[in-house]
Amino acid sequence: MAGFIRLRKRAEILGGGSPEHFVFPACENSNFDFERNQKTFRTAWRSLVKAAAKRAGDEAVNLALATGVDPEAARHSATKPFPGFRFHDLRHQSITEMGEAGIPEAAMQSIAGHLLKKMLDHYSHVRMAAKRTAVEALGGGLIVPEPDVRQAKGKAN
Repeated sequence: MAGFIRLRKRAEILGGGSPEHFVFPACENSNFDFERNQKTFRTAWRSLVKAAAKRAGDEAVNLALATGVDPEAARHSATKPFPGFRFHDLRHQSITEMGEAGIPEAAMQSIAGHLLKKMLDHYSHVRMAAKRTAVEALGGGLIVPEPDVRQAKGKAN
């Protein structure tokens, strides 16, 4: 939500922000047209990922300097996940987290806009922690021997 608030404030500064304006306006040569939508988000996405990687790297360096760790190794480690990070990865992540939180599949399909459960299955990924929890829920064993009723009756007589 905070991201959209920042987008709206930016739009207001640039002369947009009316209810009928697009959240992601067209932009050509640094001229924003809030009455037309952006045709592609790739440039904006690349800029966002690059800025996020820089921020993560800077924060890692500051923490490394405070704790006596090699700052360049910390920067490298912090920025490593960002190259190749796709917008669509957020869709996979969100659907996986909803599934692990126990959200009903019908609700997840509606949120994701999937008409078929097959697509929902494609986007959801069960993580190792969730698998471990499921296996631990099995308890002491899969097969519990049934008491022999005939023997119990014979001893009672």
